[in-house]
Amino acid sequence: LTRSPYRTDGRPDYFSFYGGDIEGVRQKLPYLRDLGITILYFNPVFQAKSNHKYDAAAYEAIDPAIGDVRSFRAFVDEAHAMGIRVVLDTVFNHMGSAHWAFKDCVDKGPKSEYWSWFEWKKWPLPTGDPSTWKAEEYYECWWGFGDLPDVNFDLKNAKTVENGIQNLADAEPNQPVVDYLLKSVRMWLTDLDVDGFRLDVPNDVPTWFWEMFAKTVRETKPDAYIVAELWGDASDWVGRGLADATMNYRYFRDPVTKWIAQGKGSAAEFDRE
Repeated sequence: LTRSPYRTDGRPDYFSFYGGDIEGVRQKLPYLRDLGITILYFNPVFQAKSNHKYDAAAYEAIDPAIGDVRSFRAFVDEAHAMGIRVVLDTVFNHMGSAHWAFKDCVDKGPKSEYWSWFEWKKWPLPTGDPSTWKAEEYYECWWGFGDLPDVNFDLKNAKTVENGIQNLADAEPNQPVVDYLLKSVRMWLTDLDVDGFRLDVPNDVPTWFWEMFAKTVRETKPDAYIVAELWGDASDWVGRGLADATMNYRYFRDPVTKWIAQGKGSAAEFDRE
């Protein structure tokens, strides 16, 4: 534990660590198997400074607080031997402010070879406590969180526009960053033998990238599973093969609430919805 989980300002604490790791999960595999568990779905395990790890400091590395490449592969192999698949959460819309590419930009400005990986508004960044200045005034970041700088996928369209670009012909792919992300996908599927991915906020990323992602996944490991965090109607995603399924948020909650909790509609309507 590096920080108290109890804060006087009422805000959540993203930087407390309690010592849990992959080895601990490995030791519980027999118990999980006996429960009938067939899939383990992890939040991101990338190297990152937070406990939620949606702020990747390196997509190609496991956070040393929870393990290393060798221990993780041993865990996956043992899980597979028990008939348990392993799915990893991944977020490509944004990296972390501790990511090596972002840090290089902060240090070198436009001279950094990774400058185009992000959408900058002003540079250099202010010094001192980041909470005292607004990160979104300096670079695009997810919902204004400075720890989560947005990835610049499209050199032709601004971040506010590129998310809605579905056709590759209408975009100018930022190939170096696309190649970097897809290389990490292949590494996790091959070197570490994971069985699929859960995509965080995929609707914040251009659809044409997810077409490349799905193609990479299918070619690398044909039986890998892709589940997307989409809250609305995801027919286009599943129908086009971009994802095998979606998280059961609103499109599960609303029909269940309507039919079972409120007693509205019919079984046929519930089934269709």
